[in-house]
Amino acid sequence: MSWDLRRLSYFRAVAEERHFGRAAERLRITQPSLSQQIKALERAVGAPLLERSPRGVSLTPAGEVLLDEARMLLSQADHSLAAVRAAAGAARPEIRVGLPAGVDAALLRRIKEATAALGVRAVAVFRDTTTAAQPDLLRRGELDLGLLREPVDADDLRRLPVVTEPLGVVLDVAHPLAERDELTLADLAGQRLAWFPRETAPGYHDEVLATCRAHGWDPHTWACESRRHTSFVVQLTTNDDVVALLPEHVARHEPELAWRPLRGTPLRLRVSVAWRKDLPDGPARSLAHALAPAADQPVLDR
Repeated sequence: MSWDLRRLSYFRAVAEERHFGRAAERLRITQPSLSQQIKALERAVGAPLLERSPRGVSLTPAGEVLLDEARMLLSQADHSLAAVRAAAGAARPEIRVGLPAGVDAALLRRIKEATAALGVRAVAVFRDTTTAAQPDLLRRGELDLGLLREPVDADDLRRLPVVTEPLGVVLDVAHPLAERDELTLADLAGQRLAWFPRETAPGYHDEVLATCRAHGWDPHTWACESRRHTSFVVQLTTNDDVVALLPEHVARHEPELAWRPLRGTPLRLRVSVAWRKDLPDGPARSLAHALAPAADQPVLDR
């Protein structure tokens, strides 16, 4: 048999969304029509591809194999189309990605590598912005994808988790607390917190401070626009009562700073990739799913 690329793209959407309703919305077709196409594909293959339940769908062993094959075939088809368009002088498709301050370089590499692997010669174009500003930029179509620090009140957007990192304490290597192997939030009582302005990511800002208070530390905050700002390092290294809460990789690039884990990991940085629910199927959606660590990661739109 020859593969029907349209049916393969329908199957890929259902497999990635793990839900017929969301896949139909993504593909801009009706759910009954999508279900009929998947059943036709299953008849052509001669095996069930999906297991259906009230909570959604999961892949059968045959479905797992077909998802890999479908992605490869569709990527090759996209690559072939892009090659023809390039030969005809058509522009490379751009994927506009919102980028909040302080994003780890490793995530940027993941985005660039995943974009290159799409097979459509697309290019990721980054726009410096804040978590708070990105939902409206996505809704207006000024961004294709956004990187958001969770939690975010944006149920009208689709979101997948791409980064989860424990937060620890960043402080001067000569700080008395740096002598300990690990710390608790209560150990930080009396310390000021070098922290970002609330308006840039209010949900994340409030969640972290609420957790600090619940664990015995109600910090006075000093607003820092970015951890790369010179004044951030100066504040930490010239004051013995100022600390920061950041992932471990931050201190690796600053020899004057130390990072200590928090006992029990009470704080985590969670970054999601977000897009409009009506974003057409194409390179931007494919990139969003490629960035998620696993295809069955929960979707954060409930």
